[in-house]
Amino acid sequence: MPNPFYKKGDSGLHWDSFDNSLMNTLRLCLPFAIIALLGFRSREATKQTLAYLIPILGFASAFILISDEMNYGARFQYALVPIALMSWTPLVRGLNFSWLNQLSGRERNAYFIALIGLCGSLVYYSWFQNCSLASYQRSCDRPYEDDGRYDMGKLLAEYRGKGYVIATTEAGLLPYYSGWTAIDTWGLNDQFIAHNGGITVEYLDQYKPHIIMFHDYYSPLVPPKLTEANLAQRWFGMTILLKDYAEANGYVLAAIFGDSPYDTHYYYVRADFEDSERLIEQISSMKRYFYPTTGKKSINYAGFPEP
Repeated sequence: MPNPFYKKGDSGLHWDSFDNSLMNTLRLCLPFAIIALLGFRSREATKQTLAYLIPILGFASAFILISDEMNYGARFQYALVPIALMSWTPLVRGLNFSWLNQLSGRERNAYFIALIGLCGSLVYYSWFQNCSLASYQRSCDRPYEDDGRYDMGKLLAEYRGKGYVIATTEAGLLPYYSGWTAIDTWGLNDQFIAHNGGITVEYLDQYKPHIIMFHDYYSPLVPPKLTEANLAQRWFGMTILLKDYAEANGYVLAAIFGDSPYDTHYYYVRADFEDSERLIEQISSMKRYFYPTTGKKSINYAGFPEP
């Protein structure tokens, strides 16, 4: 099976994913759902309608088996749109509109205006969904979304080709734009971590990453609570392992970016390689780091003392 399945499908049934999948399917296919209602006009048409709905609802329901992480903009359900597009025309075949000939001119005009209004509503709905489904996008006027991980990736790209390794929970923008070798510490793109159930100190020792970066919900102002219940949470336990590994091996805490101390990005830099001092300086002094979920300019909490 693909590596992500081991990370996203090993916790039983995911009812939140199921609910999100059905809602995403409705949002993406609502115009065709309205047409599908016409398919229940007769016994024969109902059979055909159910035959077309089974693969759509079946595919949408299958996401109960995996977590909904990384489903930006309902992209997991995009495949249902072409299926819906191919399915609706047979459902309206055979409709009889002869009753329109019996309407007066005023009634015809009213139906015509109502049809224009319905078409306009569907166009508006489609446009609105196109905007609101974009990941973290705050305005339809700007296609670019400010994200500090993008800018950090561009900064690290200066060191591309030097064999540097970054271990990160954010194994998307950072590895892509930096060109660095990446360890996806969550394991969606790493066979060992996916099959092992989590990252280990021994695995980190194999690569000795030059930068360790992770996202979690604490900071020096809001220290992590190392309770047994918290450490049992896989994400929290993973970031604490990364944090402890970095501090035990002499990494320098270059930055803790966040627009609040409750949601942050940690950047640790190994202190013993050629470009370490320059990288520490560049990361710690970085001003353009916008937090992805809010678009707000981040504060570097690395210099704040713990309470």
